[in-house]
Amino acid sequence: MARLERTPSGRVLADLSGRPVRVHDANVRRASGKRAEAGRTERGVELSSVSHGKPARPGLTWGLACTLVSLSLATGCATPGPVNYYAKDPPALPTLGEEYRLTLIDELAAGLVEGRIQLVELIEDRGTRRVSPIQGRSADFEQFPLAALQAASLAAGSESCGAELDVLVGTEPGVMVKVRHDVDESLHVLMGRAPMALREGEHSAVALKHEFGIGPLIDHGVAWSDADRRALGTALALLDREELAYLHDLPFVRMAGAEDGEHAGFFHVGQGAEGGRIILLDLAFGSDGQHFVGPPERAYPRSIFVILHEIGHAVAELDRIMLIAIFERDRARYNDAVVVANQYVDALNVRYAVVDRLAKSRDRLTVKRDIRTLEKEYRRIKRIMRDAKKRLEDLSDKIQGPPPMTVAYGALANAKLGPTHYGRTSIDEGFAEAFALYHLDPTSIERFSPEVHAWFAGDHHLAAALYPPLDAFEPPPRSSAAPHTRSEP
Repeated sequence: MARLERTPSGRVLADLSGRPVRVHDANVRRASGKRAEAGRTERGVELSSVSHGKPARPGLTWGLACTLVSLSLATGCATPGPVNYYAKDPPALPTLGEEYRLTLIDELAAGLVEGRIQLVELIEDRGTRRVSPIQGRSADFEQFPLAALQAASLAAGSESCGAELDVLVGTEPGVMVKVRHDVDESLHVLMGRAPMALREGEHSAVALKHEFGIGPLIDHGVAWSDADRRALGTALALLDREELAYLHDLPFVRMAGAEDGEHAGFFHVGQGAEGGRIILLDLAFGSDGQHFVGPPERAYPRSIFVILHEIGHAVAELDRIMLIAIFERDRARYNDAVVVANQYVDALNVRYAVVDRLAKSRDRLTVKRDIRTLEKEYRRIKRIMRDAKKRLEDLSDKIQGPPPMTVAYGALANAKLGPTHYGRTSIDEGFAEAFALYHLDPTSIERFSPEVHAWFAGDHHLAAALYPPLDAFEPPPRSSAAPHTRSEP
């Protein structure tokens, strides 16, 4: 009797023709080859690398600062990049004395006169100042705040063409300056305020679950600090109710740093995690005093960006999680069908063995009738198995590919070009970077791509999901002033 043999990768070869054959092994694995990698139970999505751009230099000296300025102004934006983008983690700059003002002014003025910079625009509460090559005199910069001159000089070089930087100048608390070096060789400097503090109020695990509906906060070698919980609460408060529904009962895990020392966290789907879990490492919170993201008047510590990045993965990956659950359900039903098919094989083999040995023709006719009935049902079960196997392969292909939400994102103008350098590594990371940046600084996303901004603003990322979660709901609150009714005698 022929058998169905398992391939080395674990696939079952179906013999869908001829007489019944016994299945060698009823256990069908999830998929084979590359599909096994994409559809495995243990799956992780890495976070963006912590160090993009230049490393933080809290002890930057003025000598080194002058070197940076002279190097950055050595060439203009001769070969503009294809799009504007957001540059994460620029160095924090020290507060300089007025004796350095003329050096910074002379460098910027020379850049304008020589055509390496086409415009320098200062935007602050009291108004806007513009200096063009026609002017280009040092006197035109004399009213610029020193912090604006420092940040403008940092972003003026050709290597920063297209970049948008959120720069902290000074300490205790310092001032935020946003600089945009557009691809048209113009510099726009937006003066801000001190960075935002983390959210106040109650931030215990119980309070965060009650307010936002998330799952437990889990300590895994490292305990959640008060600052960590405040950062998580700050990030969650930036989401709307429909987005929070994707995080219902989602655990957040606090762990020490990764072995490579380059990652701040990741979104993980495993056997013990219904719907996955977000894991945050030490580096997620390590540079909160130096790196900030957001409008200059409302810049958030970098940990908020990290958390929102991972939440972006969780939101996009819900469809894949649902597909894996459907795959497991159908795989179990396929294996049940295999077991039943083998039972029919056993029953038919018994009848095949005895039918020709029966002496009486009446008995042979009875057994042959029985055989025809069993063969008909067996063929029906094999059709079910064939269809189920095709369905499992289709599901495996979908699990292997990017989630529908990121596919829709990738079709937008410029989406694959950012919005950060790290976002260009894959469409999954691009979506997560855009998700985080949109919630922290929508104007920055609009500068990168108006289509991407409109997509998020219109909740089209949620509309792209195949299996959106049910919206959150709660029972009505009890009234403390409910009237007391008394039955009549």
